[in-house]
Amino acid sequence: NILILPNVAWDTTMLIEKPNIIFKDHTEWFLETINFLKDFKNINVIIRPHPAEKIFNCADNVNNLYKKNFEIENFYILDQLTSINTYGLVDACDLIIIYTSDIGWESTLRNKPVVSGGKGPSWGKNITYDSKSQNEYYSVIKRLIYNKCPKEELFQRKSLAEKFMLLYMVKIFHKFPFPIGSFWTPETDD
Repeated sequence: NILILPNVAWDTTMLIEKPNIIFKDHTEWFLETINFLKDFKNINVIIRPHPAEKIFNCADNVNNLYKKNFEIENFYILDQLTSINTYGLVDACDLIIIYTSDIGWESTLRNKPVVSGGKGPSWGKNITYDSKSQNEYYSVIKRLIYNKCPKEELFQRKSLAEKFMLLYMVKIFHKFPFPIGSFWTPETDD
């Protein structure tokens, strides 16, 4: 089972300077990732909208985006009003795909391989699988579908995620409101 965990456009992880490394934006990432996965008939794909979508009830939510563009038999998109726990879904799945969300490094803490399509706070720290091109992104996903991630590698990534969590959540103070495009810079680390 694969779990896709989209962001919402105004998520704080989107405040990072240049989060769009290999895709034009979050919408392109979402549509292209589904387009890539639709040919894998031997997997189930669960799409869990960001929990904040139910609070603001946006018209351009991932449910509408998915239903407008796809109808795939082995894909299951949860309603944004669902009470299903995201962490329970993470535990039930074999592979997690995110854009920039913190749930990526949080899922690594739960011993799950995570592929990131954008540049989030933990990008480039060997916590999630972070690609520099679409070819690399799709190649990593395909490899993780067909071959389980070695336990030693999961342990190593989890260890890095634990260190990151300590820095990110405890040691490094971030002033609020976060300045656009500079969430993780020396200026915000005073």
